[in-house]
Amino acid sequence: MTNFFAGLGAVIGVIALALILPALSVAIGWLVGVVVALFFGGLLADGLNVIFGTDRFASGDIPAITAVLALAALFLRAKYTAKGSGE
Repeated sequence: MTNFFAGLGAVIGVIALALILPALSVAIGWLVGVVVALFFGGLLADGLNVIFGTDRFASGDIPAITAVLALAALFLRAKYTAKGSGE
């Protein structure tokens, strides 16, 4: 019976982690965006407009952009491992 509850707890934990991690990633990305917009808002928005050849970006958009990028980075991670010395 304890194995059943341990398995149930593990399943619930994995589901909770799968729901909390994306929300936490978006929240952290948004907070970082607020700080970046506070210090570099106009400069960063102008740079994005020059890079993409548009006038779409404003300094108020920076938190939303960083939140989306943080969420994308959560799912698009790559792991690089060094090849061993042959031991």
